Amino acid sequence: MGHRNIDDDFKSLSDKIKISDIDKRNSHTHILTELNNKKVKRNRNPKIKYYMTLATAIVLFIILASTLPNLFDSTEQPNVGVEEMTSLIQNELIIGMSQDELTTKLGSDYTEVIAAKDTEVTSTIDEKWRYDINPASNYEFDEVYDFADIEGLTNGEVEMQIFITWDNNYRLHSVNALYKDSSNKLMIIEKLPDGTFRIEPLGAN
Repeated sequence: MGHRNIDDDFKSLSDKIKISDIDKRNSHTHILTELNNKKVKRNRNPKIKYYMTLATAIVLFIILASTLPNLFDSTEQPNVGVEEMTSLIQNELIIGMSQDELTTKLGSDYTEVIAAKDTEVTSTIDEKWRYDINPASNYEFDEVYDFADIEGLTNGEVEMQIFITWDNNYRLHSVNALYKDSSNKLMIIEKLPDGTFRIEPLGAN
């Protein structure tokens, strides 16, 4: 049925029914619009529908990637508490893992410090990494050696400090960390080169 036949039928019908000219035009336009929409839906090519859906998905992905950049950014430290970080050290920081592997766990927001070690120790390099976990917004600790900020930990300016030691092949050699527990005692975490994990009060030995 073409538009000409529809127009003639509509004119004949509207002459028999008493409606205003404005209502006639609005009804006429609405009928033609609905018919055109149905015709487009019947003739839509399945391939066109597929590519339109694919294009929509790509656009949505781009929007999400641009509005949620941190979703794909592993450079920042995970925002977790002491208990979760302790579990991560025990279960996910594996002795022998690479530097890239470790930064996927802890991020790359670390400070390079110098190991204050015995010069006879040759199995590790002099450079260590220090992670300051959940520091206060104005926290600063400008220590070049691998000494912990005992005062800052005690006062709650930083929740935990983690020290990463690398072997001569830049693989994880050992991990040390300090934090204040619920009874306000400073605790030390150690993960030794043989994989041994232990937690004890600072100065217990």
